[in-house]
Amino acid sequence: MLAHQYFSEKHSSADVRWVNKETETGLPYDLVVGENESTQYIEVKATVSAAKDWFEISPREWKFAAEMEDSYSIAHVAILGPDKANVTIMKNPYKLCLQRVLSLAVVMPRH
Repeated sequence: MLAHQYFSEKHSSADVRWVNKETETGLPYDLVVGENESTQYIEVKATVSAAKDWFEISPREWKFAAEMEDSYSIAHVAILGPDKANVTIMKNPYKLCLQRVLSLAVVMPRH
């Protein structure tokens, strides 16, 4: 909800569609901003800890990020209070990873 509000303030609220508002769609993104050539796909990752600097991303989300390049962003929402949050936007996370601005990690399964 906070990410939807954030993007609605930056763009016309009519241009921001929350695809998972009613139910999980299984799409590799949560928000669609704009239309046609300027469409942006936003995956939202939220945490209640401002100090937490990692989150999980599914293989499907990562594949879509690589395919969509600059049209895909991750919005990391650190919830700081009931009506307060810090939103960090990572545009083209796949490219940021190649540039070593972001890092990927592999978690070994527990046996």
